[in-house]
Amino acid sequence: MYCAGLSATRAFTLVPVLIVGAGRRRHGDDAAGLLAARLAGRRLRGMADVLLDLDGWAALEALDGRKLLIVVDAAEARGGLPPGGWRRMDFRAAPEALADCGLRDTHTAGVEAVLKLADALGRLPPSVWVYAIAGDAFRPEERISPAARPTILTVAERIAADARRWAEQTSGNTNPLPGPSARGADDLSG
Repeated sequence: MYCAGLSATRAFTLVPVLIVGAGRRRHGDDAAGLLAARLAGRRLRGMADVLLDLDGWAALEALDGRKLLIVVDAAEARGGLPPGGWRRMDFRAAPEALADCGLRDTHTAGVEAVLKLADALGRLPPSVWVYAIAGDAFRPEERISPAARPTILTVAERIAADARRWAEQTSGNTNPLPGPSARGADDLSG
Protein backbone atom coordinates (compact mmCIF):
# COMPACT_ATOMS: atom_id res chain seq x y z
CA MET A 1 0.00 0.00 0.00
CA TYR A 2 1.24 3.50 -0.82
CA CYS A 3 0.65 6.53 1.35
CA ALA A 4 1.90 10.02 0.75
CA GLY A 5 1.15 11.76 4.03
CA LEU A 6 0.63 11.46 7.75
CA SER A 7 -3.15 11.09 7.78
CA ALA A 8 -2.95 8.28 5.24
CA THR A 9 -0.67 6.13 7.42
CA ARG A 10 -3.68 4.87 9.39
CA ALA A 11 -4.79 3.00 6.26
CA PHE A 12 -1.75 0.67 6.26
CA THR A 13 -2.39 -3.05 6.46
CA LEU A 14 0.54 -3.54 8.85
CA VAL A 15 2.91 -5.87 7.13
CA PRO A 16 6.33 -6.35 8.78
CA VAL A 17 8.27 -4.10 6.40
CA LEU A 18 7.91 -0.34 5.93
CA ILE A 19 9.78 1.36 3.09
CA VAL A 20 10.07 5.14 3.45
CA GLY A 21 11.07 7.18 0.43
CA ALA A 22 12.44 10.56 1.51
CA GLY A 23 12.96 13.53 -0.76
CA ARG A 24 11.41 16.32 -2.74
CA ARG A 25 9.61 15.94 -6.03
CA ARG A 26 10.70 18.15 -8.90
CA HIS A 27 14.13 18.76 -7.35
CA GLY A 28 16.19 16.51 -9.61
CA ASP A 29 18.10 13.79 -7.80
CA ASP A 30 16.43 14.67 -4.50
CA ALA A 31 13.45 12.62 -5.75
CA ALA A 32 15.61 9.48 -6.04
CA GLY A 33 14.49 8.13 -2.65
CA LEU A 34 10.83 8.62 -3.49
CA LEU A 35 11.17 6.83 -6.83
CA ALA A 36 13.29 3.94 -5.54
CA ALA A 37 10.88 3.35 -2.63
CA ARG A 38 7.90 3.25 -4.96
CA LEU A 39 9.63 0.80 -7.33
CA ALA A 40 10.79 -1.43 -4.46
CA GLY A 41 7.27 -1.44 -3.03
CA ARG A 42 5.88 -2.69 -6.33
CA ARG A 43 8.30 -5.61 -6.15
CA LEU A 44 7.30 -6.37 -2.56
CA ARG A 45 3.49 -6.19 -2.72
CA GLY A 46 1.91 -7.87 0.27
CA MET A 47 5.20 -7.82 2.18
CA ALA A 48 5.91 -4.09 2.48
CA ASP A 49 4.04 -0.85 2.88
CA VAL A 50 5.51 2.25 1.21
CA LEU A 51 5.38 5.74 2.63
CA LEU A 52 6.51 8.64 0.47
CA ASP A 53 7.52 11.02 3.24
CA LEU A 54 8.04 14.53 2.01
CA ASP A 55 8.50 16.20 5.39
CA GLY A 56 10.36 13.65 7.49
CA TRP A 57 7.82 13.19 10.29
CA ALA A 58 5.07 11.06 8.73
CA ALA A 59 7.02 7.83 9.18
CA LEU A 60 6.92 8.05 12.98
CA GLU A 61 3.24 7.17 13.10
CA ALA A 62 3.67 4.23 10.72
CA LEU A 63 6.47 2.48 12.65
CA ASP A 64 4.42 0.67 15.28
CA GLY A 65 4.47 -3.10 14.85
CA ARG A 66 7.14 -3.11 12.10
CA LYS A 67 10.08 -5.49 12.13
CA LEU A 68 12.09 -3.82 9.36
CA LEU A 69 12.30 -0.17 8.35
CA ILE A 70 13.94 0.68 5.04
CA VAL A 71 14.62 4.36 4.30
CA VAL A 72 15.74 5.53 0.86
CA ASP A 73 17.05 9.07 0.37
CA ALA A 74 19.30 11.08 -1.91
CA ALA A 75 22.85 11.94 -0.86
CA GLU A 76 25.29 14.57 -2.03
CA ALA A 77 27.88 13.01 -4.30
CA ARG A 78 31.25 13.31 -2.61
CA GLY A 79 34.41 11.42 -1.71
CA GLY A 80 33.80 7.70 -2.00
CA LEU A 81 30.23 8.13 -3.25
CA PRO A 82 30.24 9.55 -6.79
CA PRO A 83 27.10 10.61 -8.69
CA GLY A 84 25.15 7.45 -9.40
CA GLY A 85 26.81 5.55 -6.57
CA TRP A 86 24.89 4.20 -3.62
CA ARG A 87 25.41 2.94 -0.12
CA ARG A 88 23.42 0.79 2.26
CA MET A 89 23.83 1.39 5.98
CA ASP A 90 22.54 -0.58 8.95
CA PHE A 91 21.37 2.11 11.39
CA ARG A 92 21.28 -0.32 14.33
CA ALA A 93 24.86 -1.50 13.76
CA ALA A 94 26.43 1.85 12.89
CA PRO A 95 24.22 4.93 13.39
CA GLU A 96 27.24 7.20 12.92
CA ALA A 97 27.48 6.08 9.27
CA LEU A 98 24.54 8.36 8.41
CA ALA A 99 26.48 11.47 9.41
CA ASP A 100 29.27 10.58 6.99
CA CYS A 101 27.30 9.61 3.89
CA GLY A 102 26.00 13.04 2.82
CA LEU A 103 22.23 12.42 3.05
CA ARG A 104 20.26 15.42 1.84
CA ASP A 105 18.87 17.31 4.83
CA THR A 106 16.38 19.37 2.87
CA HIS A 107 13.26 17.94 4.45
CA THR A 108 11.46 19.47 7.43
CA ALA A 109 13.34 16.87 9.43
CA GLY A 110 16.33 14.95 8.13
CA VAL A 111 16.50 11.16 8.06
CA GLU A 112 19.13 10.97 10.78
CA ALA A 113 17.14 13.22 13.14
CA VAL A 114 13.91 11.26 12.65
CA LEU A 115 15.65 7.91 13.18
CA LYS A 116 17.34 9.13 16.36
CA LEU A 117 14.05 10.49 17.68
CA ALA A 118 12.18 7.27 16.87
CA ASP A 119 14.92 5.30 18.61
CA ALA A 120 14.76 7.53 21.70
CA LEU A 121 10.97 7.09 21.78
CA GLY A 122 11.34 3.31 21.53
CA ARG A 123 9.44 3.19 18.23
CA LEU A 124 12.22 2.08 15.89
CA PRO A 125 11.90 -1.48 14.54
CA PRO A 126 14.59 -4.05 15.36
CA SER A 127 16.10 -3.75 11.87
CA VAL A 128 16.68 -0.40 10.15
CA TRP A 129 18.45 0.02 6.83
CA VAL A 130 19.17 3.27 5.03
CA TYR A 131 19.94 3.34 1.32
CA ALA A 132 21.60 6.53 0.04
CA ILE A 133 21.62 7.32 -3.67
CA ALA A 134 24.28 9.84 -4.67
CA GLY A 135 23.33 12.62 -7.01
CA ASP A 136 24.51 16.01 -8.17
CA ALA A 137 21.37 17.68 -9.58
CA PHE A 138 19.18 19.10 -6.80
CA ARG A 139 17.84 22.45 -8.02
CA PRO A 140 14.09 23.11 -8.26
CA GLU A 141 12.51 21.88 -11.51
CA GLU A 142 15.70 20.00 -12.41
CA ARG A 143 15.36 16.48 -13.86
CA ILE A 144 16.90 13.32 -12.43
CA SER A 145 20.53 13.25 -13.57
CA PRO A 146 21.77 10.66 -16.07
CA ALA A 147 24.07 9.27 -13.35
CA ALA A 148 21.29 8.76 -10.77
CA ARG A 149 18.57 7.48 -13.12
CA PRO A 150 19.80 3.87 -13.54
CA THR A 151 20.85 3.72 -9.89
CA ILE A 152 17.25 4.27 -8.76
CA LEU A 153 16.24 1.00 -10.43
CA THR A 154 19.35 -0.81 -9.15
CA VAL A 155 18.64 0.27 -5.57
CA ALA A 156 14.94 -0.65 -5.84
CA GLU A 157 15.91 -4.14 -7.01
CA ARG A 158 18.50 -4.46 -4.23
CA ILE A 159 15.95 -3.38 -1.61
CA ALA A 160 13.50 -6.01 -2.84
CA ALA A 161 16.17 -8.73 -2.83
CA ASP A 162 17.45 -7.73 0.62
CA ALA A 163 13.92 -7.60 2.07
CA ARG A 164 13.08 -11.03 0.67
CA ARG A 165 16.30 -12.47 2.08
CA TRP A 166 15.53 -10.82 5.44
CA ALA A 167 12.03 -12.35 5.43
CA GLU A 168 13.43 -15.81 4.69
CA GLN A 169 16.02 -15.50 7.43
CA THR A 170 13.64 -14.13 10.05
CA SER A 171 11.04 -16.81 9.44
CA GLY A 172 13.26 -19.40 11.11
CA ASN A 173 16.56 -17.79 12.02
CA THR A 174 17.64 -15.81 15.07
CA ASN A 175 19.95 -13.58 13.00
CA PRO A 176 17.64 -11.56 10.72
CA LEU A 177 20.16 -9.15 9.23
CA PRO A 178 21.36 -9.99 5.72
CA GLY A 179 23.77 -7.96 3.71
CA PRO A 180 25.68 -5.20 5.46
CA SER A 181 29.17 -5.77 6.68
CA ALA A 182 29.99 -5.89 10.37
CA ARG A 183 30.91 -2.22 10.37
CA GLY A 184 27.39 -1.41 9.18
CA ALA A 185 27.93 0.15 5.77
CA ASP A 186 28.57 -1.17 2.31
CA ASP A 187 29.89 1.21 -0.28
CA LEU A 188 28.22 -0.30 -3.30
CA SER A 189 28.54 1.82 -6.36
CA GLY A 190 26.02 0.92 -9.02
